[in-house]
Amino acid sequence: FRSGGVAGQECHRRHGPQPADRLPRGGRTRQGGDGPQRAALQQLAAGHPGIQFLGRLTDAALAQEYAQAAFVVFVPQQEDYGLITVEAMAAHKPVLTTVDAGGVTELMEDGVNGFVVAPNADALANAMRTLDADASLRSTMGEAGAARVAGIHWDGLVDFLLAGSGTSTFERSSPQVGRGARPRYVVVNTFQLTPVTSGGQVRLYGL
Repeated sequence: FRSGGVAGQECHRRHGPQPADRLPRGGRTRQGGDGPQRAALQQLAAGHPGIQFLGRLTDAALAQEYAQAAFVVFVPQQEDYGLITVEAMAAHKPVLTTVDAGGVTELMEDGVNGFVVAPNADALANAMRTLDADASLRSTMGEAGAARVAGIHWDGLVDFLLAGSGTSTFERSSPQVGRGARPRYVVVNTFQLTPVTSGGQVRLYGL
């Protein structure tokens, strides 16, 4: 699973100094991304051979990690959207998250495209064991997730934004603009756009 910045802080918030042997026997977790909590997380995981921290990944490397993963664990607190969820589902992978994950849960259907559990180590560990033990369940959930996000893409977003913005509609709503003028859209953002590194910056830059 992937951790960085806030995600890393929330992982630490949820787990605290819990024993690393809650992981499925023989299982591995691979955390991609970076952030201020990485050192604390590495200390919690010290000595456990099944926990790896990959650091910041290129798009190609991230896609490969999704492809190789059995499932994706994403446990933020009140995330605004949760691009990781979309990425994981697009890669046909079940997602494990928590009831207080915010926007992530809008894409989730518990027991259908993954699990939405209580925000504690026991609930997360139990769900991880369930997913780890059942390849058929993972496959079914992965396909359901892919279907859930199939309509989420840039072309669809642009079509949605431009829908109903034909010349006649625009002219009626903005009589001061000359005939044939193209409508202009304003995107209001509360964080610095550049340099573009990840998350909302990538989405806004693409838009």
